[in-house]
Amino acid sequence: LLVLKRQAERFVLPVLEASDDRMEKGYEVDIWDVDTKTKHSLIFQKRSKSYVFTGNWNKDFSKRKDLKLYDTVGIYWDPSNKRFDFFVLEVRKDRV
Repeated sequence: LLVLKRQAERFVLPVLEASDDRMEKGYEVDIWDVDTKTKHSLIFQKRSKSYVFTGNWNKDFSKRKDLKLYDTVGIYWDPSNKRFDFFVLEVRKDRV
Protein backbone atom coordinates (compact mmCIF):
# COMPACT_ATOMS: atom_id res chain seq x y z
CA LEU A 1 0.00 0.00 0.00
CA LEU A 2 1.55 3.26 -1.14
CA VAL A 3 1.48 6.22 1.26
CA LEU A 4 2.41 9.61 -0.14
CA LYS A 5 5.49 11.14 1.47
CA ARG A 6 3.58 14.19 2.73
CA GLN A 7 0.93 12.02 4.39
CA ALA A 8 3.49 9.68 5.91
CA GLU A 9 5.48 12.57 7.36
CA ARG A 10 2.37 14.15 8.83
CA PHE A 11 0.46 11.15 10.15
CA VAL A 12 2.64 8.03 10.36
CA LEU A 13 6.23 8.98 11.16
CA PRO A 14 5.41 11.06 14.27
CA VAL A 15 3.79 8.09 16.01
CA LEU A 16 6.53 5.63 15.04
CA GLU A 17 9.39 7.85 16.22
CA ALA A 18 11.70 5.89 13.91
CA SER A 19 15.06 7.06 12.61
CA ASP A 20 15.72 7.55 8.88
CA ASP A 21 18.01 4.51 8.94
CA ARG A 22 15.28 2.41 10.52
CA MET A 23 12.75 3.56 7.92
CA GLU A 24 15.10 2.58 5.08
CA LYS A 25 15.22 -0.98 6.46
CA GLY A 26 11.56 -1.05 7.42
CA TYR A 27 9.63 -0.78 10.66
CA GLU A 28 7.26 -3.53 11.78
CA VAL A 29 3.82 -2.20 12.72
CA ASP A 30 0.62 -3.81 13.96
CA ILE A 31 -2.50 -3.23 11.88
CA TRP A 32 -5.98 -3.96 13.24
CA ASP A 33 -8.62 -4.82 10.63
CA VAL A 34 -11.69 -3.06 12.00
CA ASP A 35 -14.10 -5.07 9.82
CA THR A 36 -12.85 -8.55 10.71
CA LYS A 37 -11.42 -7.70 14.15
CA THR A 38 -8.10 -9.36 13.31
CA LYS A 39 -4.53 -8.20 13.96
CA HIS A 40 -1.82 -8.28 11.29
CA SER A 41 1.83 -7.27 11.12
CA LEU A 42 3.15 -5.24 8.20
CA ILE A 43 6.40 -3.47 7.42
CA PHE A 44 6.32 0.30 6.94
CA GLN A 45 9.26 1.30 4.75
CA LYS A 46 10.65 4.35 3.01
CA ARG A 47 11.05 4.17 -0.75
CA SER A 48 12.59 6.81 -3.00
CA LYS A 49 9.73 9.35 -2.99
CA SER A 50 7.09 7.68 -0.86
CA TYR A 51 6.45 5.14 1.88
CA VAL A 52 4.80 1.73 1.67
CA PHE A 53 3.18 -0.87 3.87
CA THR A 54 4.63 -4.20 2.73
CA GLY A 55 4.92 -7.70 4.09
CA ASN A 56 1.64 -9.56 3.92
CA TRP A 57 -0.31 -6.58 2.56
CA ASN A 58 -1.49 -8.45 -0.54
CA LYS A 59 -2.55 -11.60 1.31
CA ASP A 60 -3.95 -10.04 4.49
CA PHE A 61 -5.73 -7.06 2.96
CA SER A 62 -5.69 -6.59 -0.81
CA LYS A 63 -6.66 -10.10 -1.92
CA ARG A 64 -8.76 -11.03 1.12
CA LYS A 65 -10.87 -7.89 0.74
CA ASP A 66 -10.73 -7.94 -3.08
CA LEU A 67 -9.38 -4.38 -3.15
CA LYS A 68 -8.87 -2.81 -6.55
CA LEU A 69 -7.19 0.30 -7.88
CA TYR A 70 -8.99 3.46 -6.72
CA ASP A 71 -10.85 1.77 -3.85
CA THR A 72 -10.47 4.01 -0.81
CA VAL A 73 -9.12 2.74 2.51
CA GLY A 74 -8.49 4.46 5.80
CA ILE A 75 -5.71 3.90 8.30
CA TYR A 76 -5.45 5.77 11.57
CA TRP A 77 -3.31 5.50 14.68
CA ASP A 78 -4.99 4.05 17.76
CA PRO A 79 -2.90 5.46 20.63
CA SER A 80 -4.54 3.38 23.36
CA ASN A 81 -3.65 0.10 21.60
CA LYS A 82 -0.48 1.40 19.88
CA ARG A 83 -1.48 0.14 16.46
CA PHE A 84 -2.93 1.32 13.18
CA ASP A 85 -6.60 0.60 12.50
CA PHE A 86 -7.54 -0.26 8.91
CA PHE A 87 -10.94 -0.07 7.23
CA VAL A 88 -12.41 0.15 3.74
CA LEU A 89 -14.00 3.55 3.15
CA GLU A 90 -15.29 3.15 -0.39
CA VAL A 91 -15.35 0.51 -3.12
CA ARG A 92 -15.53 2.00 -6.59
CA LYS A 93 -18.75 1.11 -8.31
CA ASP A 94 -17.20 0.99 -11.80
CA ARG A 95 -14.51 -1.54 -10.85
CA VAL A 96 -12.92 -3.74 -13.47
